[in-house]
Amino acid sequence: MATKKSVGTLKEADLKSKKVLVRADLNVPLDDNFNITDDTRIRVAAVTTIKYLMGYGPSKRCHTNIQFKPLVLRLSELLGLRVMMANDCI
Repeated sequence: MATKKSVGTLKEADLKSKKVLVRADLNVPLDDNFNITDDTRIRVAAVTTIKYLMGYGPSKRCHTNIQFKPLVLRLSELLGLRVMMANDCI
């Protein structure tokens, strides 16, 4: 059985030619117009983790599916990548 590792312990040998699924809690506060009022959770946790993993991946591609529309634009801006929204969560 494989040993459980944290993101910080994963290196190039662990990630090369692998697909990585990242599950992140991206619940953020919104105002009445559905604008994000505090993106700390996205900037500090999600973006840092995704960029770290992409740094060791061979293709430098990131496929991120998010169910919540306001997060798509902000995460795209922070990553400098096109983030696509999933139509469902199955």
